[in-house]
Amino acid sequence: VVTRESLALVLEHQDRSPEIPWFVCASYSRPHSPLTAPGRYIRRYIDKVPPPVVGPEASDRLEPFARRLEFDLTDEQLTRAREAYYASVDFVDDCIGELLDGLQKAGALENTIVIYTSDHGEMMGSHNRTGKRLPHEESCRAPFIVRYPGVTPTGEASDGILSTIDLYPTLCGLAGF
Repeated sequence: VVTRESLALVLEHQDRSPEIPWFVCASYSRPHSPLTAPGRYIRRYIDKVPPPVVGPEASDRLEPFARRLEFDLTDEQLTRAREAYYASVDFVDDCIGELLDGLQKAGALENTIVIYTSDHGEMMGSHNRTGKRLPHEESCRAPFIVRYPGVTPTGEASDGILSTIDLYPTLCGLAGF
C-alpha cells in the first residue's frame, strides 16, 4: 500500500505540476512488530537464519532497566521471530525496489534524491535482548543509503557516524522548499 500510494502521489504531481519540486516520505512499518511478511518471504528463511550473538555480560551486572528488557521467548519462538524479521526486511527491500522502478518508468528518478534509512536497529535476541533500548551495535546501527544524482558516487560506503536529526530540513532545502 505504501509503495502504490507513494507512486500514485508522485505520478499525479508529475502530471499536474512537473516543474514544482516535491517531497514524499514513504514510511514502511516493517520490520517493526508485529513481525509479519507474505508467506513467500517467510518460507525463504525457515531454518536458515543464524542464531543471535550472545554477549558475555551477565544479567546481574546490568542496571535494573536493562535487566527488565530480557525477553521471555522460547528458543523456537525466537527463531521464528528472527525468520520473520529477515523476511520483513526482504519484503521492504522489494517494495522499495518496486517504488524505484515506478519512478524510473515515470522519468522521475533522474532528478530525485532518494534516501533509505531507519530509526534504529534491532537486538532480535542478541545479548539476550529484543528491541532497541540498549547501546549495542545491533540496536544502534541503522541503514542510511543516499542516491543523489550527480552528487553521490554509486557504490561508495562510509563507516562514519551520523545523526538524522536534520534530515528533513536538509532535504526540504535541497528541494527548494
